[in-house]
Amino acid sequence: MTKAVPIDPLKLIEAARDLADHQSGQGRPRPVHLRRAVSTAYYALFHRISRDAAEQLLPGGSKLDQLKLARTFGHKALKDNCAQIAGRQGKTHKHVKTLIEGLRSTPIEGVAASFCDLQEARHRADYDHLAPISKPMAIGHIEDARKAIQTLEETPVADRRALFAVLAIGTRLT
Repeated sequence: MTKAVPIDPLKLIEAARDLADHQSGQGRPRPVHLRRAVSTAYYALFHRISRDAAEQLLPGGSKLDQLKLARTFGHKALKDNCAQIAGRQGKTHKHVKTLIEGLRSTPIEGVAASFCDLQEARHRADYDHLAPISKPMAIGHIEDARKAIQTLEETPVADRRALFAVLAIGTRLT
């Protein structure tokens, strides 16, 4: 029987790089590999944010319970909240306005902007049959995801907590 292993965002970054570097020669890597690389880069950041949020919201919980909680974060809700933090979305709900405005002057703003950009790139890669995806473009998205993960990990705890609070309650307010 295969042992269950949680999704590791850094392993997703490695997988995205492998896809973007798949084979060599004329016409390589194939467009399908580049599309999957872009999608995988987005998922690396999505899983880092959702797992970190779950660990913060359930610090005394078991790893299994934290992983289950991480599954409750939706892609659209996360993007909507990140768009507000990045200043890309209209009016902010009054209950989170102070938190969101406080995050705009921190590294979290850049992480939120990267999340929005990566989700849009993933949608193009996964759903737009005619979207051209070049190797440099795919590698750029992978690097953006890697940098956003690193920034999130290096951001002061207070700012991370504020982000996770917005994500936890923001779903109910958007």
